[in-house]
Amino acid sequence: MSALTSNVRAWLVVLLVLASCQALHAETGNAETGNADTDNKDSKDASPPPAPGTPVKLITLDLAVPDSPAFAILGLSPETVVRPSTPRDLATTVLNGVDRRGNLQSGLAVDFAPLFLFAGKELTYNNYKSSRGTQLYGRTQISFATAKGATDGDKSLRLALGVRTTLWDQGDPRLDETLVTCLDDIPIPVPTTALLTQAARDAWVAKATAERRPAVEGCHKAFKTRAWNASSFAVGVAPSWQSPTGESKDFAYAGTAVWASLALGLSMSEPATSGAPAQVHPFGQLIVQGRYRNKEMVPDKNTKGAFFDQDSAGVGARLLLGAADRAVVIETQVARQSPKTGSSTTSVSVSGGGQLRLASDLWVSLSVGATRGGSPNEQRGGFVLSSLKWALSREPAVKIP
Repeated sequence: MSALTSNVRAWLVVLLVLASCQALHAETGNAETGNADTDNKDSKDASPPPAPGTPVKLITLDLAVPDSPAFAILGLSPETVVRPSTPRDLATTVLNGVDRRGNLQSGLAVDFAPLFLFAGKELTYNNYKSSRGTQLYGRTQISFATAKGATDGDKSLRLALGVRTTLWDQGDPRLDETLVTCLDDIPIPVPTTALLTQAARDAWVAKATAERRPAVEGCHKAFKTRAWNASSFAVGVAPSWQSPTGESKDFAYAGTAVWASLALGLSMSEPATSGAPAQVHPFGQLIVQGRYRNKEMVPDKNTKGAFFDQDSAGVGARLLLGAADRAVVIETQVARQSPKTGSSTTSVSVSGGGQLRLASDLWVSLSVGATRGGSPNEQRGGFVLSSLKWALSREPAVKIP
C-alpha cells in the first residue's frame, strides 16, 4: 500500500505541474482565444490569413475524453481497443477493478497534447490549417500511466509511456469549415469606453465572453451531434516497465507495444424531401485494431508472486452505439500468445459496457467481460473494470478588438 501511495503522490505532483502550466499559459497568451487576429506579422511569406476574427486552435469541445494509450497497453483499462480521436489538452484517468487475469488493480494515468498544452500560444488558425506537420503534432497524445496490483497473485507495480498520433481525422474540429464559420459569425463587440487599466480590460473580456458563451456552445453542440463518431486512423507505441515485487527498486523493462487502429463512423441517411435537405444521423462507430507486444511479464497462476515472459499479437474490434454524450460499448479481441517457454496459444475475450458523460469534461467508463484460452500458466476468467476520466481544455475567450 505504501508503494501505491507514493506512486499516486508522484502522479498528483505531475498533474499539478501540468495544470499550473495550463493556467499560466491561459493567462499570458492573447492567441488563446475563441476569436483572434490571425495575421502572422513575423513572416512575409505566410499564406493569406482567413477573415478577421477567424477562430484559432482553441476550439474547445466536450467530446468523450480519449482513451489512455498507456493504460490500454498495460491491459488495465475498460477498453483494449484504443479509439483514435482528437486529443485533449490535458486529461487524467483513475482506474479501479478486477483485471483480465482476476487480480484487483488500481491506477492513474495522465495524458496531454504537447502542442496545445505548452507550445500553442503563437498558433493561429491559418498556421494549423496550412501545415500538415502542425496538424499531426496537434493530434499527438503523450500518455503516462501507473498501476498497482493488490492481490497475492499480482502485487506488481507497472509503468507505461504511450505516444499516439492520429494520422487521419475527419473529426478534427479545427479543420471543420462549418464549425469554424459558425464561430466566426459570432459578432465581437467594440468597447464603448476606453479600457485604461488591466482590471477594466479583464472585466470587459469576461463580460463579452459570458454574453457569447450560449452562441459558442450552440456551435459546439451542432458539431458534436454530427461528428462525434467521425472516421479516423491512429498509430501508437508504448514501452513499459514492471516491478514484480511492487518495490520501485525492482523495476525492469517489460516490453513495448505497437498498434494501429481505424475508426469508421456509422450513420443513417434520410433522403431529401421537398423543401428539406438530406439529413445524416450518426448512431455509432466501429473500431478495428491490430497490436503487437513483446516481453510482457504475466503473473504465473501456479506460483504466487512469480511471472513469466511472453510475446503476443492480436486483432480486436470495438462497437459504439449511442450519441455524443453516451454510448453502449461492445468489444472483442483475438490474440496469439507466445511464452518464452512452452507452446503458443490463442485467447479470445469479449466484453460489454458503456461510457457516459457525467458533467462537463467528466466521463465514466465501465466494462464487464471474460477471457478464454491462452497460456496454461495464465489465469483467465471474468473481469470488471471501471475508469473515471477528466479533461482540461482552456476556455475560449473574446479578444479585445
